[in-house]
Amino acid sequence: MKRILIIALLIACSQWMSAGVTDLTWNKVCTGGMPAEWYGFEEALDIADIVIAVQKNNGGWMKNDQLHKLSSSEYQRLLNEKGTHSCLDNVATTQEMRYLARVWKATGNDNCRQAFLRGLQMIRNAQKGCGGWSQYWPLSNDNGYQDYVTFNDDLVVNVLKLLRDIYNNTGDFANITDAATREACKAAFDRGLQCILDCQIIIDGTYAAWCAQHDTVAPYLPTEGRPQELPSVSGYESANLLSFLMSLDNPSDELKTRITAAVTWLDEHKIADHAVEDYT
Repeated sequence: MKRILIIALLIACSQWMSAGVTDLTWNKVCTGGMPAEWYGFEEALDIADIVIAVQKNNGGWMKNDQLHKLSSSEYQRLLNEKGTHSCLDNVATTQEMRYLARVWKATGNDNCRQAFLRGLQMIRNAQKGCGGWSQYWPLSNDNGYQDYVTFNDDLVVNVLKLLRDIYNNTGDFANITDAATREACKAAFDRGLQCILDCQIIIDGTYAAWCAQHDTVAPYLPTEGRPQELPSVSGYESANLLSFLMSLDNPSDELKTRITAAVTWLDEHKIADHAVEDYT
């Protein structure tokens, strides 16, 4: 038995050494790109220390930083920017929280858990009255597109998936929060789901799909983003929203009706013979 365990450990070590953590993107590292055993190793804890050190004062992280392979100047820059806003775009904050949960699960390191909880509090603070989320927290309040409900780059979907994993209390997230916090995450999830339904565009009395950004007040109209992003029905964001909605257990009749309506609308408005790829 001892020989089998030693061989298994050697195989695990050779797998993560051959992969090389710096050969992966930060998102891949955060979401299980390394073998499960690696998240309990000293190297994973060292990276967790960096993640915690550069965590924003308001609880989140900024997007597009490769925290597992920062240069000394990049690390110093992030330390200097701890007082700036956090970001939820491009899987920022949700991916760092997933990483910390993995390391906490493997090591029991409470610093990881506390940083995770600060990130969760930021997400709860950032949820809008309409139930959605914007790119940044705190808001810029400049009436720009960054303050709208953002479906672009799966922002809302990524947040809702994280909240669902937390309130389900399984896997990396088992007992990382208390029961009251899990209930709060379920309530936040439900509000976010309702926001998706509230934002579904109505055209000529028929439910269509979604835009990349929506206004935060009723009737939650599609809004402009960057100059090239006009109010519109966005196929990419709508497809990803539909994939998420269809993953929900025990969908209500209302949810099934909305999904069917969006799929029907997209099918009726496809550009025939010009599809980039087929998707079932």
